[in-house]
Order: sequence, then structure tokens, then C-alpha cells
Amino acid sequence: MFVTSLVLLLATNIWIYSAIKFFVGVWWSTIGTCVFVLLTEKVCSKWRVKTGLLEILYFNLGYMSLPGLGYLLRNSSWKYLYLCSSLPCIFVYVFSYFFVNESPRWILMQGKEKELFAMLKRGNRKSNFPPSETNFPLPAQEQISFFQLLTHVRDHFKDKWTLKRTALVMFLGIGIVGVYLGIPLAVETLGFNIYLSAFLTTIMKIPLFIATYFMRGFK
Repeated sequence: MFVTSLVLLLATNIWIYSAIKFFVGVWWSTIGTCVFVLLTEKVCSKWRVKTGLLEILYFNLGYMSLPGLGYLLRNSSWKYLYLCSSLPCIFVYVFSYFFVNESPRWILMQGKEKELFAMLKRGNRKSNFPPSETNFPLPAQEQISFFQLLTHVRDHFKDKWTLKRTALVMFLGIGIVGVYLGIPLAVETLGFNIYLSAFLTTIMKIPLFIATYFMRGFK
């Protein structure tokens, strides 16, 4: 995603810009899903809601910083804005390389049991019963390659019932994202400050996270 964002600086027209931006969106959605899964699968069910809310909260805090960055660079080229917003990703990648572990489930699917137990032991140092092959037997797992995963995705769309609902969810998602991003960017035509609008749109969601935390037990 970082490399694609830098390539975006080479765009010479709206068509090249749109094509590269499409791939940026693809990488972003994949990264967002991986971050959410890696965070929630390493904690017990008691903490998963809290962890998921924190992930979304931090995303919105980052989004809140963009209007300020845009305001500081309001008299500069849009390329400087992309460059300044992309460079911090280098530190994130370096930090992730040293401190973020692979998904335990993915490691188990690959048959790397020793690596899995080493990871579990690091996360259970204070436990009197650290996980091992003797007290924590693993079920038999079938290794799944990348091409097998693609086959499963293809089979997923063979069913008309699944295909119809997947298309509906995608259509609704595009509409929601269009409204979510379109409203803050279009208020300038109404005489409202675009930077303040983007900031307020994001900060108004923080009470929603707090309410979700306290209302998650209600049915």
C-alpha cells in the first residue's frame, strides 16, 4: 500500500490516478481486515469487543489527523500531501516487523507446531501451565496453500444464493463508503470549511464507540 501510494505521485491524468487509487483501496481493505483479525484472535472472548473497538477508534484518530495535515499543506501540491501522509508508514512497517506476530491459526494451518507453541509460551509466561505438545494437543490440520484458498473463493461464487447476497453487501458497502467520504468532501460547496467538516465528522463517532461499549450486553 505504501509503495502504491508513492506510485500515485507519478499520475499524470485522472485515469491513471483512479486506476492506482483502486489498488490503494484494495490493499487498504486487506490490511484493515488483517489488523482486526490479528488483534481479536489473540485475546479471549471477554476482550474481543474491547479490542475491536480500540482498533476502529485508533483508525478514526488517524483520520482526524488528516484534516490538520491538509490544512498545513493547503497551499502546496496534492503530491506533497500524499507524500507526507505516506512516509509515516515506514515506521509502522518497521515496528510491525519486529513486534507483530503471525496469526496463530494461520501458523497452525501451515503445520508449524513448534513455532505455534513458542508463540503461545511467550504470551503465557505468567501461567503455571504453559502450553506444550503434552498438555495442549493439537487437532489434525490440513495444510491449505494459497491456490487452494483461491479455489475456495471461486467455489464461494458458484452458489447463486451466496453470490446474490455477496453482491448486495458489496453494493451497500459502496454506498455507505460513498456517503461516509462524500459528505465531508462535498460540504465546501455549501460554504462550510472542508477541514473542519472532516474533523467533526470523525470526532462525532467517538461517542458512538463509547455507547457501543456499554450497550454491547443488551439484546
